[in-house]
Amino acid sequence: MIFDQNLPTVSVSGHLSCPNVADRGRFDWSGYNGAASPVRRQLAQQCVLRSAPDDVDGAAGGRTALDHLIAGGCAKPAFVGGPFTLPQVSDRARGARERAAESDLDLAVFETDELTILAGRSIGERIVSLSEEERPDAVFCANDLLAVGFMQAVVMFSALRIPEDLALIGYDDIDYAFSTIVPLTSIRQSADLLGRTAVESLLAENASGEQTHRDQKFTPELVVRQSTKNV
Repeated sequence: MIFDQNLPTVSVSGHLSCPNVADRGRFDWSGYNGAASPVRRQLAQQCVLRSAPDDVDGAAGGRTALDHLIAGGCAKPAFVGGPFTLPQVSDRARGARERAAESDLDLAVFETDELTILAGRSIGERIVSLSEEERPDAVFCANDLLAVGFMQAVVMFSALRIPEDLALIGYDDIDYAFSTIVPLTSIRQSADLLGRTAVESLLAENASGEQTHRDQKFTPELVVRQSTKNV
């Protein structure tokens, strides 16, 4: 629903918001006709369900990514992502660290300033320039955009092959993941499931008349493509 500030009143029975912020409790309602708007008053009496990146179990996703890389023979894994102030980045890294430690492997960490293709390409240039001894044999990126940029760096600035010399896995399973020059293995978090569960929760709260807000974690799934070795 789009709110028109010229409307005298707007009546809604609930609101689903997906703020792209690190603090899931922070949301600016000022755009909805001002602090004293009829929209705000109505929402104050109804269910407000918020969704944020930490609704998906990022640590489980990180563990799944490392499980797959290790099963494919990875011995020198690396994590690429940042900033670590973002909970989804720190959670995914934490899961990867836990699984690497359980397998007696060291996880190299390369922090980026942002989760973009250009950031991935920049860190990719740095990694492919390392000596064979220093260079990881598998890279887990905090999202698919980083992985796409990293793949560009491998193709543009090295003779390394994906996945023969360097396996690569992303996160989010965006639409472009299957159409990259080497189709990208990724960790999928189902947007359909998130949206459906949110709506069902909102409708249930409205039907019962009770505001029983709850946090729910969703377990992501592995989508295997050609950027990682067959297991």
